[in-house]
Amino acid sequence: MNPRRRSGPRKFTPRDDRSEARRGERRLEAALRNLEPGTADLPRPWARVDLDARTRSEETGVYGLHTVQALIEHQPERVLELLVDEQRASNTLASLRLDLRQRELPYRVVPRSFLDRITRDANHQGVACRVRPFVYAPLAELVECDSPALLLLDGIEDPRNLGAAARAALALGATGLVIPKDRAAAVTPAAEHVAAGALAQLPVAMVTNLARAIDDLKRLGVWTIAAEADAGVPPWQVDLTGPVALVVGGEDRGVRRLVRERCDLALAIPMAEPRLSLNAADAACALLYEMLRQRATRSAGEKER
Repeated sequence: MNPRRRSGPRKFTPRDDRSEARRGERRLEAALRNLEPGTADLPRPWARVDLDARTRSEETGVYGLHTVQALIEHQPERVLELLVDEQRASNTLASLRLDLRQRELPYRVVPRSFLDRITRDANHQGVACRVRPFVYAPLAELVECDSPALLLLDGIEDPRNLGAAARAALALGATGLVIPKDRAAAVTPAAEHVAAGALAQLPVAMVTNLARAIDDLKRLGVWTIAAEADAGVPPWQVDLTGPVALVVGGEDRGVRRLVRERCDLALAIPMAEPRLSLNAADAACALLYEMLRQRATRSAGEKER
C-alpha cells in the first residue's frame, strides 16, 4: 500500500462564489472583446472616484438616466458610447437609443453585471455613457448675460455636495457656477450623477484663486455676497435683483477669511435652531430661492406698469 495515498472517500470542498463571480466577469470581458472589435480597452470604474482636473484621463463616464439624457441633449460632443442594460427595456431607453441613432452616436447593449462593475454598483438605472472629460468655461463667459447670477463654492470637497449645489443653482435661476482648482471637489462622475443633468446645462468655471476671481467679477460689475452664520443681515434685506455672485463655504469652516474680505457684503440665513447648520447645497438653495423670489417680484411689477 502506498503510504502517500489517502484511504476513504474524498472530501467535498465547496466552491468559492466570489472566485466564481470573478472568473465569470473575466469570461464576460473576453467574450465582449472577441465579439466586438475595438472594445479591448474596457472603461474603468467611474463612480466614487474623485479625480483632480489636472490628472484626469482622456475618457471618463457618467451614469443615470437623467444625467445621460441631459448630456446627449446639451453636450453631445462629449459622448463616446452609450452602454445600455440588456435586461432593461423601457420607452425611455428606446427613445434614448433613437436619439443616439439620429445624432449618429454609438451605443452598445451590455449585461447588467458589466454596468454594475464599471459604476461600482452605483444606481445607474440601466444606462451609462463613456464620455470625454468635463470642459470648464472661462470666468468671463459666465457674466455674458443681462443679469448674471453666479454661485461660488469655497472649499466644497465632497463631489456629491457639488452636484447637489449645481442642481439647485440651475433650478433656481443661477447662470453659472464657480469652483476653486485646489482643495475642492471637481466635476466627477459622482457629481454629475447627483446633479441629474444640471452640470450638462450650467456653465462651470474652475479658477486658480477664488479671491482673485471675486476681484475680477467686481471689475465686471458683479456684486459679491458671502454667506456667513454670524452676519447680521438676512437675505431679504439685500437687493439680489442685479448682477450678483453668492459665495457659500463648506459646512466645517464656512467661507475663508481672505475670500470673505474680498466680498462686498455678508449675509446670514436665519435659523429656528441656532445650534444646527446647513450644508453648502442647502444654504445655496435658500439664498438662490430668495434671489429668484426678488427677481420674479420685480419682473411682475414691471409688467404691471
